[in-house]
Parts: sequence; C-alpha cells; structure tokens
Amino acid sequence: MSLLIPPPIHVLIVLDSIAALSLGGLEDMVFLTDDVWCSQDKATRRLATACVPGQTIIWRIGAIDVQTPALIAGIAFLPDDGGSDCAGPFDPRSDRLTMPEWRCWSMVVPCGTPPGRHPYRLAVEIGVGVQSTFAIDGPALDVIG
Repeated sequence: MSLLIPPPIHVLIVLDSIAALSLGGLEDMVFLTDDVWCSQDKATRRLATACVPGQTIIWRIGAIDVQTPALIAGIAFLPDDGGSDCAGPFDPRSDRLTMPEWRCWSMVVPCGTPPGRHPYRLAVEIGVGVQSTFAIDGPALDVIG
C-alpha cells in the first residue's frame, strides 16, 4: 500500500512596491497566481488556491521594482466566522530584511483541515520600518475534500 503525496503548489505574489509605498497600502497593487489549473480568481488579490489536506503550499514574492524589495512578513488564517482578527499582530521588525528566507513562505495543509474556503491575511514588508508593513485580507486556500 503506498500513499500518494500530491505535488507542491507554488503561489506567486507580485506587487508594485513603489505604488504601494506611495499610496500607503496594497489595494490594487498586489496580484497572486498559482500553478493549479482549477484555482479561482487568478491574477487578483482574491486568489483561491485549490488544494488538498497534506499538500505543501509555497508562497514566493517578487516586486515589480527590483530596487525596492518586498518580503513576506506573515501569513495568518482568518477565523471561520468571517471576522478579521488573526491569532496575533505581525511583527514589523526591520531586521527581517537580512533574512533571505522571508522571500519564501511554506506550509503543509493540515490533514484534518475541513473542505471549504479558508481565507488568510497576507502581510508584506516593503523597505524598512514600521510604516513599511502592509496586510491584505482576501486570498484563500480552497480545500477540496
């Protein structure tokens, strides 16, 4: 008896870092896509990545302006009741810029995750300082049973 391990899913986050800093937010400045044929809302901030329990999800970020790097500051799943409070606030420490692993974030969808859409908050850091961390709600994992 062998267990089939599904291939990892790659989610690409692309953002206009200069515009986000100028406007003070990520609204219409961030776009997500993945390599799953049946995901919904690709190339928007509301990407719903189709996945199964036990599957690895790998997020990578890239800024349109290569001189203003963007990093993943955190990914936190929102409560099932539709509220906006996550487990805790993001730490906007500027020393994150020295850690190259923050350009990539990965997780395994827990085996007990119920089917359905599970929205998350994506926080990104552009540049240095507290005013450089922005978050959006909207992307989700769409767990298939």
